[in-house]
Amino acid sequence: MGKMSDLDITIKGVSACGKSLVEAADSMRSFIETLKRCGDSLIEAASELEGYFGTPVEEAPVPVPQAEEPVQKVTIEEVRAVLLEKRRAGFKDEIKALLARHNASKLTEVNPDDYADLLAEAEVLGT
Repeated sequence: MGKMSDLDITIKGVSACGKSLVEAADSMRSFIETLKRCGDSLIEAASELEGYFGTPVEEAPVPVPQAEEPVQKVTIEEVRAVLLEKRRAGFKDEIKALLARHNASKLTEVNPDDYADLLAEAEVLGT
């Protein structure tokens, strides 16, 4: 088989995978809408029962979120230092792949919210 034929097969596979993901997402959306309708029906039924018996239905207490410890933001400098260390260790191609997974061809194109993930992925290169 030629390279073009292999590429064609790969493209068709990726396309089929994409279509499957879209179908799955549509099914999930439908399921979620059904769950919401069921929840609304239960709330309505509870209100009717409350009307029949004259006692209010107590709502479950809403949990109060506990204060989380402040998350320390990872800086671009921290990521750059680790990537430079890994590049010097011979992981140039792996670094390019990591950046590509974060939709970037260079570090400055990476979303700052993704720095922590990128740093974690880079730190395990070669281990």
